Amino acid sequence: MTLTQALTAGVYTGLSVFLDAAAFATVVFAPAGLPLDVGIQHALVGFVLMQATVSLLSDGTIIAPVSYEVMPFLGRFARTAAKAMTGAPQSAVLSTILAGSMAISAAAGAALLLLSRLPLSGVVERLLPPALQAGLFSAIGWGLYTTSFETLHLEGLPLDASMLTAETARLWAPAHALGVGLWLASRHTSSPALFPGFVVGVTALTHAVRLATSTSLAQAQASHWLMESTSGRPCTALLSAAYDYGAVRWDVLLGADALRELLSAVLFGPLVNSLLNLLLIGPVVEAAIALPKELAVHGLGALATALGGGYSNYIAVSNTAIHRKCGGKEQRSCLFAAAVALLFFTVHPLFVVVGYVPTLVVAAICVYIGVDFLWDNLVAPGITLEATASWAVLALCLGSDMLTGVVVGVLGFQLAASLGYRAGGAKVATASAGAAREAAGTPAWCLVVKMTLSSEAKVAELKALFEPYALWIQQHEPTTLAYQLCLSDKEPTTVTIYERYADKEKAFLQVHRSSDEFKAFRPRLAALEPVIDGHSYYEGSGFMNRAEGL
Repeated sequence: MTLTQALTAGVYTGLSVFLDAAAFATVVFAPAGLPLDVGIQHALVGFVLMQATVSLLSDGTIIAPVSYEVMPFLGRFARTAAKAMTGAPQSAVLSTILAGSMAISAAAGAALLLLSRLPLSGVVERLLPPALQAGLFSAIGWGLYTTSFETLHLEGLPLDASMLTAETARLWAPAHALGVGLWLASRHTSSPALFPGFVVGVTALTHAVRLATSTSLAQAQASHWLMESTSGRPCTALLSAAYDYGAVRWDVLLGADALRELLSAVLFGPLVNSLLNLLLIGPVVEAAIALPKELAVHGLGALATALGGGYSNYIAVSNTAIHRKCGGKEQRSCLFAAAVALLFFTVHPLFVVVGYVPTLVVAAICVYIGVDFLWDNLVAPGITLEATASWAVLALCLGSDMLTGVVVGVLGFQLAASLGYRAGGAKVATASAGAAREAAGTPAWCLVVKMTLSSEAKVAELKALFEPYALWIQQHEPTTLAYQLCLSDKEPTTVTIYERYADKEKAFLQVHRSSDEFKAFRPRLAALEPVIDGHSYYEGSGFMNRAEGL
């Protein structure tokens, strides 16, 4: 990789982080009446500290950007705290909310370090089976979607009659059109130019309309078409507020409502996302991921973020993939990204550009992420018993709260497992596919593929590549009855993939082989240069799964 490629990737990611920091400040700080410049600094320093830690200690080129998943929880905490502290000095409100945000990072860091010392093999799948994960991530997606309205200063929406008025529709309708358009575009291209092009295009269009209608910057900001302007203050503004523990209202911070939002932020932000993304990141960075080490590294990064007065940042698969597509495949490219963010953090006059960014950009991105979460976790799987369980988890989270949803969900899925249902919906997939096969009168079709690789290191790469793909199949292909990687107990470089389908013509040829994930998996597998010996069979007598019967 050339220095130019590393710089290009670093500058791209650093600029993206600055936009994310502005979005964070708009979503969390603005509704609570807090200064945007401190909010931006809070997000930027969090990225700098986490990214530097991960870049220096991690094995791969992993990007750990500003967390969008934490925003709904911290935003609700900020608004609740500001309301409870009505009449208090703004400095006290600011210090209290910063303390809550830093507590999220500190608690997440401690939890990740603890997890790094525990044997986690199979635990995640048992406690958080795919159907439960889908329900929880759908709830997070809904939270991000509703955040788009708050970004536009439209409180109470979308479940409110005022959504149908022209006054509110003039803001949320374009945001939705842009957000859904961005989502559709992302389904057809993974080009790094997509998001910069979107931001530049929406910004140019907004200002063209502003100039054509002779609307001043101040008028556009007052009408919530543009973000509030901020000239920025030195970074000491953040540090003095973050470490002013005497100004913190501990009674507000430790209140039941506040603790519920902060604990939810820890659990559904850095903790669960870091763990799941680390399980999925291997194929993206083209390396085997040592989970205990990476959990410890991210734990240290989260603690550094908390001590440095920063907002939650953690590993993201999509940001890492885009960074690598820009040429960032070495450690220095990640450090360049941290350096760009540090430049914005220290050179505060650069914050003036925030006042020119349309609120539609942030709102549309929230719509995009929310729709993406909801579609992938609820709509794409289709109508299955597993999908119904995910809808039930979502309803529980929205009807009560996320903590109740995860506790009841874990207990419910463990009870289902004890009654014969496999964690993650394997029983659901088997039952639905088995019933379809029985009705059609066709036997299951199996593919047994033996592979010999040149080294144990390549076996480790195959495992890292296989695990997220198998998890995707389990979640999205109910007619794939089994997809298992088996390791030889005699030859360490020999593996066998056992595949079982409801039938050959539809389940294997039409459903399995036509997916984008399959098309991405095949060339990555081929790059490992395995020697392949494959055979196919129709099932005969006997049984493959006790739950399915003879």
